[in-house]
Amino acid sequence: MLAENYISIAGELDDLLIPARVAFMRCADPYPEVELWDEDGQHPLPVGTYLAACTTFAVFFQESPEGCPYTAELDADTAAKLQGIAADLVLV
Repeated sequence: MLAENYISIAGELDDLLIPARVAFMRCADPYPEVELWDEDGQHPLPVGTYLAACTTFAVFFQESPEGCPYTAELDADTAAKLQGIAADLVLV
């Protein structure tokens, strides 16, 4: 519901929206092994920050982050999963 409200407000204001929280939610089901949040549940781990950055890239440039060689020291498999989530969310 919160995501829907943000989307609605961004539409009303004709403003840019980075759906990072939605990307986090879309990561949880297919990749439960990928931990995105710090212990407090409020702050992202580096993996979560990378997913948010991939989502931001896709929104700003309207291009897929898939295949980006920069992985922020994540293993290549995890980085590829996160790049795919961002691309599917923003560009589909």
